[in-house]
Amino acid sequence: MADELGTLKPGNLRRESTRPQHLTELAVATYNVENLDPSDDTFAAHAAAIVHNLRSPDIVSLEEIQDDNGATDDGTVGAGRTMATLIDAIEAAGGPRYDWRSIDPADKQDGGEPGGNIRQAFLFNPERVSFTDRAGGDATTPTGITKIRGKAALTLSPAVSTRAPRPSPTAASRWPASSPSGAARSSSSPTTSPPRAATRA
Repeated sequence: MADELGTLKPGNLRRESTRPQHLTELAVATYNVENLDPSDDTFAAHAAAIVHNLRSPDIVSLEEIQDDNGATDDGTVGAGRTMATLIDAIEAAGGPRYDWRSIDPADKQDGGEPGGNIRQAFLFNPERVSFTDRAGGDATTPTGITKIRGKAALTLSPAVSTRAPRPSPTAASRWPASSPSGAARSSSSPTTSPPRAATRA
């Protein structure tokens, strides 16, 4: 039976990088910022990965954005400072000046680190793409599908999908939560994941 840990040695593995998108391509990526809040010291590393490994995608779907004071449980749910700090870091690393959209969750309803009010957010490069805003979206008002000029569209944007009832703490450690894109997702404890290469369409 082992009773001591071995020595950690670097494997000299390099993170994957994608190529920059062509003018006629749309680059979309997902990226986990691992419970990011303004007190973290990881903004430069995340920015470098987005700019140099993912090559500044047109759209970045961010996971695990926390509110503006992280684990401090005082009712704060806004993430404007968290997002602004990340956007500034990306620009400083040589990337574009991204814009962003998200929906602030209701306090203590979306899981993650206690007090952190985790959520998803979208970064998008306004020089390459635009966002269709439709007012009225919030943490408790679900979006719907409508038809505008013969095409399907969300009634609210950004917005959340219908929220399922939250189970009791003894029933499960994961529960359906809301997504600013209107797609269902699950909140869970923090995970570590490297940046993934952009998907191109």
